[in-house]
Amino acid sequence: MGPFTPRQNRFVSEYCLDLNATAAAKRSGYSPQSARQQGSVLLSNPAIAAAIADALANRSERTKVDADWVIGKLTENVERAMQTEPVRDAAGDPTGEYTHNATAAIRALELLGRHLGMWPTGAAAAAADLGDKPPGFIPLEERLAIYAREEEIARGEAGENVVRLGTVAPPAGEGPPNVRP
Repeated sequence: MGPFTPRQNRFVSEYCLDLNATAAAKRSGYSPQSARQQGSVLLSNPAIAAAIADALANRSERTKVDADWVIGKLTENVERAMQTEPVRDAAGDPTGEYTHNATAAIRALELLGRHLGMWPTGAAAAAADLGDKPPGFIPLEERLAIYAREEEIARGEAGENVVRLGTVAPPAGEGPPNVRP
């Protein structure tokens, strides 16, 4: 692997198991308290990063599993899951009903879409430009907050300083005690 310490060599091997730097650092003998930091430091070391890349490439070549193989299997699963299959009885005869596995198809399509960058996650999703929005567009998070607030108001849990839209203001001097007429 390289001129690494035994723990660094073990980290390279352990990291290739699950691609989790913190867990690999713990399994390599680093303190659980510092494993997260050590994992990050080790991954930022160019020599260790190169050793990991080599080990992953060797594994991929040895197992014949690479991104193309995974994408091919996902595509196969989508096609199979979206087929309408006849339901068969215990004797293997068609019952006249048909089924397909929508859950498997959706999951495989989701993974393929992620691979193609169709659904950004994390910071990329936050920075994604949604383009032109129709007039009156309110993002889902805001709509849910508005709904929750309306529910509080309806239950009387919103406090005294609530302005209810569409209601008539009380006559002067008859409002809540903290509102000046």
